[in-house]
Amino acid sequence: MQNVKKRIQIEWLQSLRGVAAVGVVLYHYLGKTVETGKYSYLFGIGRYGVPLFFIISGIVMYISVLNYQPQLKSVVKFLINRLIRIWPLYFIATFIQNSDKVFSVDMLKSMMFYPLRHGDIILGPPVLSLQGWTLNFEMYFYLIFALALFFKHRIFIVSIWSFFVLIVLPKILTGGFIFSFYIVKYPPLEPVYLNLIMLPFILYFLFGCFIGKVYLINNNFNNSDHWLRKAKYLIKPLLVLSMFIFVYASYVSYITQSVVSGIGLLATILLLLTVVFGEKLRIINVPPRVLLLLGNMSYSIYVWHSLPMTLLSLDTDFSIIKFIFSISLTLIISYVSYLLIEVKLTKFLKIKLLSRFG
Repeated sequence: MQNVKKRIQIEWLQSLRGVAAVGVVLYHYLGKTVETGKYSYLFGIGRYGVPLFFIISGIVMYISVLNYQPQLKSVVKFLINRLIRIWPLYFIATFIQNSDKVFSVDMLKSMMFYPLRHGDIILGPPVLSLQGWTLNFEMYFYLIFALALFFKHRIFIVSIWSFFVLIVLPKILTGGFIFSFYIVKYPPLEPVYLNLIMLPFILYFLFGCFIGKVYLINNNFNNSDHWLRKAKYLIKPLLVLSMFIFVYASYVSYITQSVVSGIGLLATILLLLTVVFGEKLRIINVPPRVLLLLGNMSYSIYVWHSLPMTLLSLDTDFSIIKFIFSISLTLIISYVSYLLIEVKLTKFLKIKLLSRFG
């Protein structure tokens, strides 16, 4: 029974990935277009798709390596597994959408998840500009978590690293304290990667690790526990509250032109915690299969949705027909990509590269 409940909880997290992917697509397709930009506050909630992706990534990573022993073999296995999951689809999508840059230095750096610098833009977008920047941070998370696998107390190691790169390192290199998402508020540093690691995106991942820890502790409780019976009545109100805060945060981000607000981050964390405890208390049932499929396809949706947008010039010449066609084309391409690349190719590479690790 415990294994079943664990599977259901992971399915809900996977489904939320689908929600995040759709939110990002709507934001890019509608919230930033020329003719509908004035309605971006309706779709600004898509801005929180990226934090949601990062936090869920932290949750899943913390849970998935529960049985990994603190040794080099575990670190190598983890990194190979992550590269197999991320790199092939990223390369194929970047190649198809930017075939003119295949042999460029920028392409090489992008495929190595190394941030580019374009003139005065310190952290310029990679070749797959609309989505690739987030994968640079994702791979950075993986590297830090791989380091933490050498130790038993992994959250502690990630926390220490976060404190160092967000507090100590900026003080040493810039003489000040820096805490800003997306914007580098200091003279550019070399190498460029220093600018990336001093942005506080790693906190999303760290929040996810903490929620993952709660998830595992939660699995050890019984529904007969007195405090869980009490908490049961809070789950649905908290779900409603978190969704309300999401909508409000979207409007605030539109008014203030801020990318991510603290209140939006609060809503994201509250939503994920509520889902974890809600399933445990059997208030939240198995997610709809369509939502789960979107979750499974979320990575493909994320990397491919810019293709129809570019082909149809949706961002500069918006129309409802183009929008519907773009959504349909994105889903078709993403489904094929999911089956052929994320399932079949990934399975093939895992058999070839991971068989020796058990």
